[in-house]
Amino acid sequence: MLGVSGANPPRPTNAETDHEAEGSGRTQASSPETFFEAIGGEESFRRLVRRFYQGVVDDPLLRSMYPEEDLGPAEERMTLFLIQYWGGPRGYHARRRRHAAPAPGP
Repeated sequence: MLGVSGANPPRPTNAETDHEAEGSGRTQASSPETFFEAIGGEESFRRLVRRFYQGVVDDPLLRSMYPEEDLGPAEERMTLFLIQYWGGPRGYHARRRRHAAPAPGP
C-alpha cells in the first residue's frame, strides 16, 4: 500500500536494516542489501518489465496508453527507472538527460 503522498513506498529504517544484517551473516558496518540485489538484480527487473509489456500488448485499454508502435523503448525506460529506483546502478536519469531537449537559449 502506498504512503499518504502516494509517491514512494516506505523504506526500512536503520533499526530494521541493522536487525536484518544480524541474521544474514553481514556485519552492521557493511551496507545493507538493496531490494535490487535481494530480488536478483537486473535480470529479475528485465523479466518483470518484459512480462508487464507482454500484458500491455494483449490489453486494449493499456495498449491505447502507448502511442508508439514499438514498445521496446518504453520497456527499456521502465526497466532502467525501476533498477535505479530500487537500488541498482544509476542509469535512468543520465540516459534521460542525454535525450532531453536542450534548454532554450537567451
